[in-house]
Amino acid sequence: MTVRAQLDTLVEALQMQNAESAAYFDIETGEVHCFENDVLDKAEAEATTDRELPEWQRSEIASARRVLAGEGERYLALPSSHDVHEWRIMEAFCLSIGAAGVRDDLLAAIHARGAFRNFQGRLVRHRLRESWFGFLDAALRTIAIEWCAENEIDYDDGASRTRAKRKNQVETAPNR
Repeated sequence: MTVRAQLDTLVEALQMQNAESAAYFDIETGEVHCFENDVLDKAEAEATTDRELPEWQRSEIASARRVLAGEGERYLALPSSHDVHEWRIMEAFCLSIGAAGVRDDLLAAIHARGAFRNFQGRLVRHRLRESWFGFLDAALRTIAIEWCAENEIDYDDGASRTRAKRKNQVETAPNR
């Protein structure tokens, strides 16, 4: 039997994802385990000499080995940073801005070199940081809800218990 996922925990794990990490949901405990790729590489390597590593690292590698051994059964991989595609979320946010000048400025920022840094600077300039973080949170919640539906996992959204809608029944979160 699977436990209910805590939507806030899934969203937090999605926020922490990057190209150098992976996260897994434990269907027996509801915990989310996050690992850097170098830890996963060491966990997969048969010849890792754990004795040479500090205790905290040995413990993390042992945990990663347990997760990798149960992947697809007890542990399910959360969407990767590639799956989340934050640049597309940034673009959707830009397109949601009603003021043409601000919208165009934000779009120019994400299409230039250093898109993420430029975007953050423009958010500050236009006093849109709070709006952005609300938009990003809603987008990540939608991704988490869709992931729950695809994996038939029920979730708690903090306010109420929700039965995961199945693949073709997922609703998108409203933009804030």
